[in-house]
Amino acid sequence: MTGSGAARVGGPGIVEQLAGWVLAVRTEDLTLAVRDQAKLLLLDTIGCGFAALDEPSACALLAVVEGSGGAAQCTVIGRAHRTSAANATLANGALVRILDFNDYVNAGPAISAGIPAITSRWRSRPANSAARAGAR
Repeated sequence: MTGSGAARVGGPGIVEQLAGWVLAVRTEDLTLAVRDQAKLLLLDTIGCGFAALDEPSACALLAVVEGSGGAAQCTVIGRAHRTSAANATLANGALVRILDFNDYVNAGPAISAGIPAITSRWRSRPANSAARAGAR
């Protein structure tokens, strides 16, 4: 992990590789059916996060994340303030899994598990500042 002070050997880690692979895909390379399914899965994942906001475990986690501070890099589902990419990944990853209602729309394996990590990694990169501004 780069944040732990450990030296990185041999290039980008698996999260960076996965994020690079996902971000290299162009919309026009995908069939309409694949795009529609991706939209459905993303909406399902976000919906699961919103549905979990009032759960006791979510409230406890969000209190910890909000009290942790961190650079204002990413948002947490259902919250207006920004937090660090690591905190947002933790919170969003937990929120989309708390109710265990996701991935049941002809999805196959747990597609939502990587969404918070990939989006936080992408949004926290300085090269994506213009894209972040346009996404608001």
